[in-house]
Amino acid sequence: MQGDTSALPFGHTRDTLVVQTACREKPQIVVPVAVYLQRPVEVSPHRLFFGKLGLGESARVEAEITVAPGYGTFSERSFALSHNLGDEMQLSVLPTKNAASFVLVGRYAPQKARGLVEGKVEVRVEGDSVIPPIELPVSVWTK
Repeated sequence: MQGDTSALPFGHTRDTLVVQTACREKPQIVVPVAVYLQRPVEVSPHRLFFGKLGLGESARVEAEITVAPGYGTFSERSFALSHNLGDEMQLSVLPTKNAASFVLVGRYAPQKARGLVEGKVEVRVEGDSVIPPIELPVSVWTK
């Protein structure tokens, strides 16, 4: 059996399939269906939290970037990273032993105390307009 998934959102989707039968006792069979549509590129976890940091301290967090099968060969230089947190945030991508998996590394070092700081990181595939960018919320408490 095949189905058109082009109108479905990425992620988990549940629905039902209704099958008409020639049986009088059971004219319909309802089959629950669960589908997971993987994004071409996914980042997990879906947010970066640096905890509580004082001036002079820094924290490092990691997330996994996963490339779905069939989307070609990638390297750490395949990803364009951006954020809106100024000089306090540094980002990089490191390779792993798995060619379809990378490590997104974020380092945050507050330069002034502001309480809760929130921002976002964007991960894009360099030179590819088909694969949608991924936005990750970022938060840190500065004291």
